[in-house]
Amino acid sequence: VEFALILPLLAVVFMGGIDVGQLVVANLKVYNAASSMADLVARDKTISAATLSDLFGAASQVAQPFDLNGNGKVIITSVSADTDNDPRLFWQSEQGSYSATSSVGSVVGGPASLPPSLQVGAQETIIVSEVFYHFEPIFGLLNTGTTIYHSAYYRPRLGTLREITP
Repeated sequence: VEFALILPLLAVVFMGGIDVGQLVVANLKVYNAASSMADLVARDKTISAATLSDLFGAASQVAQPFDLNGNGKVIITSVSADTDNDPRLFWQSEQGSYSATSSVGSVVGGPASLPPSLQVGAQETIIVSEVFYHFEPIFGLLNTGTTIYHSAYYRPRLGTLREITP
C-alpha cells in the first residue's frame, strides 16, 4: 500500500529527471556547436560557400542526437571595421529551419552589435557563430519547450575573412 502511494511521485521525479538531463545535454551540444563553428571558420585564410556548407554539416554532427537542421539554426557572421573603427557586417551565412535572427545584426554592410567587452579595430575581423535550438522535453513536466542559444567569437588566425570566395 505504501509503495502504491509513493509510486506516482517516483514516476514524476523520474520523468522530470530525464527531461532535465536532456536539457543539460542539449545545452552542452549547442555550446559545442557554436564554439566549433567559429573556431573552424577562423582557421582558414579564405572561406568559400562550399566550405561553409561543409562546416554546417559538421555543426549538425556535433549536435547529434539533436536535429539542428530541423529544430535549430546556425548563423555565421563576419564582423570587421574600416578606418572608422565602427563594427560592420561584411557577410553572413546561415542554415537551419528554425526562425531566429542574429543578435549581431542581419544587414550586410550595416552596423554590427558586439558585446561591450569585445572591440574590433581598423582592418580587424571577428567571426561570430550563433546557434539556436528549440528544445522540446520528452515528457513536458517542467515546460513546453525552450530556445537554447549560444554564441562564440573568434578572431581569424591567418587572414581577415572579409568575404566569401566563390
